Amino acid sequence: MPLYYIFETRADWLGGIALLSVCATIALYIWGALHVMFMENDNMREECTRAGGVAKAAQVDRYEAHYLPLRFTCHLEEGGSYDAALPGYINPAMAIAFILAIATGAVSVVARDQDRSTSPTVTRGR
Repeated sequence: MPLYYIFETRADWLGGIALLSVCATIALYIWGALHVMFMENDNMREECTRAGGVAKAAQVDRYEAHYLPLRFTCHLEEGGSYDAALPGYINPAMAIAFILAIATGAVSVVARDQDRSTSPTVTRGR
């Protein structure tokens, strides 16, 4: 069955895009959360070294994971911190996919309501 039978109206297309955007947001979140969740002590130090260099990593006294927004933070002994371990594209891509999902979902609802109001009504007479 061709796609144009499944997505007959503009509202159907927008609803499909909204659904794909929601799926993309969820997939990106899971991908980023997996980076944060499966860090072990050895990996934590490596990621802090990779992100900040050997000198900074030697001053790290603790680590912290955040799940909204997704972040893995290396805290320094004398104060301050820096993020590591998470690909830089995760949070911006997740935000864009989420905004696209909300926008296309809202527009599809409006378009569906417009389609209903302009479609001919069937009346039954006695």
